[in-house]
Amino acid sequence: MRKIVGKLRYHDWLIRLILSLIAAHYVLAINEPEPFLEFIQLPGYPALLLQNWLMAFFIVNFIYTVTERLNSRFPLTGNLTNRILFQIILGFLVPSIVLFLLACLFFWINDVDMMSTSYAKLEWWFSILFVILVNCYYIIRYLMRRVLFQEKGKSKSTNLDSSDGLIVKHGNEQVWIPTHEITYIQPAEKAALVHVVSGQQYLTEKTTKILVEELDPHQFYEVRRSHIINRSVVVGYEPASSNRLRLKTTLQEEFYVSQRSRADFKKWWEGE
Repeated sequence: MRKIVGKLRYHDWLIRLILSLIAAHYVLAINEPEPFLEFIQLPGYPALLLQNWLMAFFIVNFIYTVTERLNSRFPLTGNLTNRILFQIILGFLVPSIVLFLLACLFFWINDVDMMSTSYAKLEWWFSILFVILVNCYYIIRYLMRRVLFQEKGKSKSTNLDSSDGLIVKHGNEQVWIPTHEITYIQPAEKAALVHVVSGQQYLTEKTTKILVEELDPHQFYEVRRSHIINRSVVVGYEPASSNRLRLKTTLQEEFYVSQRSRADFKKWWEGE
């Protein structure tokens, strides 16, 4: 059986924004004697805060993207050595080097010798600590969500499915697939193959006949040969040969609705 790995998305842009803002402020205020309210009223503070925030937000999003890709390619439940190695290189070393280069650029533009400032002695190490904490945050959150989804898979009440997604088996663990990640489902031999937006495929022991009953009927529709398609990838339809309908989708695959199902599909599409 083809090896498949679940991809857990974080959906935490607001947390990233706030963390970046806090870090940007502390880099400026960490070695200053003024109280908070006085410090934020100093001339030049808004401009410096914006510059630092842009750098911090870029670094946080870089670590977020790297960690999400590594979760997919090198899950922590798989080859741990490779994952730790890539996390250190891509999640820690690369952002640290980028931060250092951006700081060098900032001081060069302002014609200041960086080594004569407190940055190299204090702010730089705070930046390194910030990079480490962001990496730890995403790794810990990944592990917590993985454990949570495994517990859901073990629960009899969930019966390995949910109104918010599907739980499929991957080796000895359960992999959670949110419904908004599913593009379409195709039948396999006594099973079904679930396709997601990342291009990955997830094998489930349930057939499309069972899945079409469990999924939200307003969001999913069963088209040709027991294929189930998500409304989110359908942008319209047009007439096709044999009085069928050809669906216009965001996918490369083609989907057709038979003559017999034309009226039913149109009702579904129009939300009736």
